[in-house]
Amino acid sequence: QVTVDGPPEIHNRRRCLPSGGDTFNRIIDNVKRASAYFDVILRVNVDPSNGDQIDRLVDSLDRKGLRNKVKLYLAAVDDINGTCANSPCYSEDEFASIEASCLSRYKMTGYMDPFLPGFNPTICGAVNKYSEVIGPDGSLYKCWNEIGYSDRSYGSIFENVTSSASEVSIWNAYDFCSDSECLNCSLLPMCMGGCPFTRLYENKTSCVSARKNCIKVMRAAYDLKHKK
Repeated sequence: QVTVDGPPEIHNRRRCLPSGGDTFNRIIDNVKRASAYFDVILRVNVDPSNGDQIDRLVDSLDRKGLRNKVKLYLAAVDDINGTCANSPCYSEDEFASIEASCLSRYKMTGYMDPFLPGFNPTICGAVNKYSEVIGPDGSLYKCWNEIGYSDRSYGSIFENVTSSASEVSIWNAYDFCSDSECLNCSLLPMCMGGCPFTRLYENKTSCVSARKNCIKVMRAAYDLKHKK
């Protein structure tokens, strides 16, 4: 998975070098080379500043010869660390609508495959005993949203670490089964309670987009199958 946040000029504003120089073309050229050896997924983090620019991103990928060589998937920018204070983020309804629209528009391009909802037993790497996130300084975390918060790190790759650290125990003890709304939701097997970070640190639920758009996505998958 490699992140590309829109067509070149938008991506380069959001993910720039210290000098402000271009990163889009270097990333895409490397992705093209890598795609000859293994599957590459391009993640596009979307909010109102770039959500209407996916067509232009697809055009850029076409010019690079990446059609049928990489897959795209959209992820909503979330309000982690006050991200949405200065620039608005999509609501769950807004993101679900954009995701369904893109899956329908690009289903015949090879970039996006409408998917049928499926069981998600692992929920998230953060609550997986064998999953770890390594920060740029070697610090260890359970969730990538915690990177940079030293009080949430449970050690470092440069020292011995005990799995009983309190920062790990919080995640190992994660349980959503006290949430009656989740337990009564017909889509529970698809998200298993949603994002654990949101539940643990923001005391709210974060539903998967399929709760809002599953019918549209299933129709797009049906259309793709018949057109093929």
